[in-house]
Amino acid sequence: MKTKSCIKSLRALTARWTNIRKTWPKSTCILRLDNHTCRMRAHNSFILLGLIVFCIVMGVVISRLGKPARPLAEFFIALDVVITRIVFLIMWFGPIGIPSLIAFKMLEVQDLLVTAQTLAMFIFTVMFGLAIQCFGTLPLIYFIGTRQNPYPFLRGLGQAVLTALGTSSSAASLPVTFRCLNKLGIDKRVTKFVLPVGAMVNMVRNALAVSVKFF
Repeated sequence: MKTKSCIKSLRALTARWTNIRKTWPKSTCILRLDNHTCRMRAHNSFILLGLIVFCIVMGVVISRLGKPARPLAEFFIALDVVITRIVFLIMWFGPIGIPSLIAFKMLEVQDLLVTAQTLAMFIFTVMFGLAIQCFGTLPLIYFIGTRQNPYPFLRGLGQAVLTALGTSSSAASLPVTFRCLNKLGIDKRVTKFVLPVGAMVNMVRNALAVSVKFF
């Protein structure tokens, strides 16, 4: 009897947990900021931070194993070269694709003048905030850490910055950033670890854009 009772309780608990899981995607949290309302919707998706941590741990283990894991390491090295080449090929279509997307969105706008004024103010505010970060905060951190003039280092990253502005993609500008840092004499072991993680985790632009959007 006790076994049947336990099985029955377990089935009831499992059914209740299943019902709770089904209601999660439909749940909505409403956050009010002055006159603005932000709706945050829960949904099932993979956890990016967990994936990044897993990749870091996997890379460390592969490097520590040495010869037994060499075929797997060579596979990822070849995959990196292939993806980099594909990204460069896609970037060649940027001058055509990006203006086409902009023109398509402009045709959907009803009042072009008002939209252009609002968009210009938004772009100016975001770019001003990013300029403070790029030419004020980051050089200060560089100077505190190295006691060297940061601006020659920033000039060496000019091509990577222009690529990032043109593509608006951290992944697309990643190969160019690798090349610039190699020319500046930065250790490849450092760049191959820091840049991919920074490209995925560093979301300063998105955080600033969302803040400006609501306020």
